[in-house]
Amino acid sequence: MTLGQRVRALRVSKGMSLRELGRAMDVSLPFLSDLERDRRTPSPARIVQLSDALGVTVTSLVSLHPSQELRDLVDRCVRDTRLLDGSMLPKGYLP
Repeated sequence: MTLGQRVRALRVSKGMSLRELGRAMDVSLPFLSDLERDRRTPSPARIVQLSDALGVTVTSLVSLHPSQELRDLVDRCVRDTRLLDGSMLPKGYLP
């Protein structure tokens, strides 16, 4: 299952429309549509937003994606990026 397929499956399982997910993340519908079709790879910050909006951990969202490149991107995010408010990622986001 690709990341886009996983995002779509989680969104649908939670009864969310693309519009609702877009509002929760403050992103456009075309962005989400492209993401679900695997036409875009989200940034580390977007992966955190996705996991929060979908109510899952970053690890669970990414661990089902086979791309090592994406896992490396998330690892780099965890190491190098603080959340917008300056805090660190909460427990449960790391493997």
